[in-house]
Parts: sequence; structure tokens; C-alpha cells
Amino acid sequence: MRFALVVTLSLAVSSSLFAADQNCATRWKEVVKKPLEEKYQGLVGKCDGELKIALRQLISTNKDLGYDGARRIMYNDLDKEDNKLCSVYTEQCFAFTSGMPDSSKINCEHTWPQSKGAVGIAKADLHHLYTVDSRTNSTRGNNPFCETASGANATETMSASGKNQLGVNCFEPKGMHKGTVARSMFYFSVRYNLAIDADQEGFFRDWNNREVTEKEMKRNNGIEKVQKNRNPFVDHPEFVELISDF
Repeated sequence: MRFALVVTLSLAVSSSLFAADQNCATRWKEVVKKPLEEKYQGLVGKCDGELKIALRQLISTNKDLGYDGARRIMYNDLDKEDNKLCSVYTEQCFAFTSGMPDSSKINCEHTWPQSKGAVGIAKADLHHLYTVDSRTNSTRGNNPFCETASGANATETMSASGKNQLGVNCFEPKGMHKGTVARSMFYFSVRYNLAIDADQEGFFRDWNNREVTEKEMKRNNGIEKVQKNRNPFVDHPEFVELISDF
């Protein structure tokens, strides 16, 4: 009798795993439409936790540039255009040639706040660091991202601070930067094994539907040269659909 019970349970577990594998294979066929680069071939057929683990192994090669080193690269190479630095949250731009900018005007935005886990090597990870004007950097603080339910609403070119549906202070990035925010947060969550709360994740999944811009891809390429890893969600935003929970 015990043997029969063990066999039955074993068959049930095997059947469940087989169904999960089939479901994952179906999801891959439905969402991954373009060929994968060689570096991503090992991800094929993996979903959810298994995919996150595989992605983490792939991107955990990032070189620690140090916070000052990372900021210098960001300001002087990644974000400078026509001798200007522009805030990712507003339309403000500042004249800049080289070195380190005036911190009273320009700051380094940690998309994943330092107080929420961006410490050590994560503090200097360029995949979530961006140039921002100091005033908006202070306004955002460590508030979660949202689409504001009360207060000001963001536009395509201007961010806004307000409250979410629960009355919690939150920050809505400008529309042009929303896709970048989402993919930066998904990267950080996977790379450092930190969870994204459900409210923010819902917004990020929606924002991830915004197309990867030429600037975003160029930045990903630039970071790879110095930091030795890429953000796979910039290369393949559809990977997000293969992960049920970040």
C-alpha cells in the first residue's frame, strides 16, 4: 500500500513538472520572436526562478569600478552629449566638458535607492545610475516609482511627485524614461537577488512595453566595455514575460 502511494505521488510530481516544462516552452514560443545571441542561448527553455538564476550567473561578472570611477565614466562618457549633461527626469541640461560636475546642479541618480539595498558593488553599478538634476534627485529621494493617483502627473518630458492609491509618497518618471527605469529595476532585482514590491512591478511591466531607444542600447554597449556585463532586459525586454515574479 505504501509503495503504491509513493508511486502515485511520484507520478503526480513528475506530471506536474512536465506540465510546467511544457508551459515554459509554450511561453518561450509566444514571447521570444527574435534570434538570441550566443551569450543567451543557455537561457532557452528556462522560466521564472530558474531563468532568474541563469540570468544572475550571466550578469554577475560586473567589474567593481568604485563609486567615483563609475560616476566619472557616466558623466564623461555615457551621458555627455555635445558637451552637455541632461537630467533623465526633466528637460534640464547643463554645460559640461570634463571631470566631475557641480553637485549643487547635477547628481547621480540611483534608480534602486541606496537605502533599499544599492550598497557595495551595487552602489557603483552603472546599469542603474543616471545623470539627474539635483533638485529632482532630492524630490525623488528613495520614494517608490508609480503613476501618481494624486498630485501632479508626469508628462513625456517631465517627471512628477505625488501619492499612489494607498496615499504613499511616490515618484513618476517622465514618459521618455519609464521603459529605462523598468529595465534598470528588473536588472537590479535579478543581479542582486532583491525583490520588487508588487505595486511597482505592475507599473514596470507596463513601462517595459515601451520600446528600447537607440540611446538606451548605446548606453548598454558602453557599460559592457567598462563594467563587463550587459542588461539583458535591454537586449531582450521580452525576458520579463518569462518571469512571473521579481
